[in-house]
Amino acid sequence: MAKMRAAGDSLKRLFEQSGRPIYAVDAARQIAFCNAALATWFGLESDRIIGRLVEYHSEPEEEDERDLTSALTGLCPPPPALAGQYVRGTVSCVDRDGRLVHRYADFVPLDAPSLAAVGLKPRKTDASKHVGVLVLLDAADLSPQELATELSDAP
Repeated sequence: MAKMRAAGDSLKRLFEQSGRPIYAVDAARQIAFCNAALATWFGLESDRIIGRLVEYHSEPEEEDERDLTSALTGLCPPPPALAGQYVRGTVSCVDRDGRLVHRYADFVPLDAPSLAAVGLKPRKTDASKHVGVLVLLDAADLSPQELATELSDAP
């Protein structure tokens, strides 16, 4: 057991030190983990990201929370990833200049033991096999040409 915990701590430490933005979403669609690279990409402190709900089109009740919540909505994994399938897609955010930027991302489904292996605890209410999604973003934003190709190839 101690060996598994040590491996999980090492993996979590690697994620935290990565230059690539990385985050995990639990079964309740709340951000359970984010590294410094993701916080930097969003221009927010990690504690303002962790615990946030990333439902599609969520609308907060408090006006001052609207911008933060809408910014983080782009982190919601696609439905197939939430259903337990690996997906390669894109994630978007508004950069400091107010431009919408995009990056490719790998959405990797996690079961309860996998979530525990990266140092995260599944919720007791997570009875399903798939309890989270680990998201690894590419290191660089998509260029306008890459984005145009991505959009023209999509149905």
